[in-house]
Amino acid sequence: MPRVHFVKSARPAKNPSVISRREAAGIEVGDSYYWWTFFKAPPTFSKTRPRASQLTRSKWSTVYSAQEAIEDVTDASGLQAALESAVDDLGTVRDEYNESADAIEENFEGSLTAEACREKADHLDTLISELEDKTSEVEELVECQTCSGEGTVECTDCPDADAFENVHQELQGLDWAMPC
Repeated sequence: MPRVHFVKSARPAKNPSVISRREAAGIEVGDSYYWWTFFKAPPTFSKTRPRASQLTRSKWSTVYSAQEAIEDVTDASGLQAALESAVDDLGTVRDEYNESADAIEENFEGSLTAEACREKADHLDTLISELEDKTSEVEELVECQTCSGEGTVECTDCPDADAFENVHQELQGLDWAMPC
């Protein structure tokens, strides 16, 4: 991952007749911003702290994106859609890791790289099964007619007054980190 730099206050451009990449990103003089760069690539600028999915170019960026989508959800129906999307995306990445491991093993038997790919695929299998388990809990919340899955205190149909928050917290507690 690249090192992220924070700038407290943007300076004026050296050549005011040319629009810099920073200015093209919407960062004005005096604004605070973050910037980072990948190997042999131009710098990237942002007014907000970069997320993990923005800081990697590997297959795992899709996993980070799925995690971020789940974290950003505010209601049960949105969480259900995010979970379904995450399961599909993680399945695709898992298949890519398995294909990579197969291709490596064809040419290099007993390769450590192939084993690492298999470990990542196995970790993704575990994540997918945990997400599928949570999907059934979220479906029950969405089907609740009284509160529409918000889990409000007045709702007696939901299994728990804080059902959405509990499921959302459990999902954030999953191990999303890439195995070494």
